[in-house]
Amino acid sequence: MSAALYLYCLTPQPALKDLYQCEFPNLLGPVHWEACGEIGAVLSRIENVEGWVSDDLFADADWATHRALHHARVIELVWSKVPVYPAQFGTLYGSLDSLKSVLVREHASLDRFFRATAGMAEWDIKVFFNPSKAQDKWVQDHMNMESDVIGCLSGGKRYLVEQRLRRDAKYSVVSDYKTLCVRILEELTHDAAGVCGRALPPLEDSDKQPLGHWAALWPATFSSEIDERMGEARAAHRPLGIDVQWSGPWPPYSFRSMLTLD
Repeated sequence: MSAALYLYCLTPQPALKDLYQCEFPNLLGPVHWEACGEIGAVLSRIENVEGWVSDDLFADADWATHRALHHARVIELVWSKVPVYPAQFGTLYGSLDSLKSVLVREHASLDRFFRATAGMAEWDIKVFFNPSKAQDKWVQDHMNMESDVIGCLSGGKRYLVEQRLRRDAKYSVVSDYKTLCVRILEELTHDAAGVCGRALPPLEDSDKQPLGHWAALWPATFSSEIDERMGEARAAHRPLGIDVQWSGPWPPYSFRSMLTLD
């Protein structure tokens, strides 16, 4: 049974001294850190790595979820003290020398990342809409716009116009709401240091369907302002059947540089 080093995250080497104040969980073994030139690595030593290369165990939700949450918890504890580059869950190195060689190669990119994200936090923003409610509002708005004409129609013709509008609404609402969603995002993130899109699959058999999903980067000290801003946006757009959801602050997972660490 071979041993390996499990990598949680990286930080500037001078920041390692601040980690002595942290009390880390030790699910994977005691958490320690090593200086690798100008980069510090936060690690655990894994005595038996067979489980980490087993597809069966990674497919086991209980096994994987428990360890993934531990991985995230260690990163958050480090991030509460110092800048971090979060490693992907399950990142292993056979030796400290092999890790050092990678960090030497990626030093310049990591230095840029730490400079760009120091003192920053990531917020997750999701925008959903209720298709049925949105279609009803779209039809009513267009009925109101054409009220002078529709008001002169017989009951039967008025019914046919409404049915036509409802057919049109199924196609037009998504386009209109996606345009509105872009405007909402611009209003919410106009002062963000960075914004990136994220995937969000449809919710089957739900009256809440995704319009957009993003990560945004702001100073960690903006937490109360971001909560207030998001809350105001949620209240303002609720009558349209739109729901703004957010969470954070988090370490800058979505803004990681593309490095050959994982």
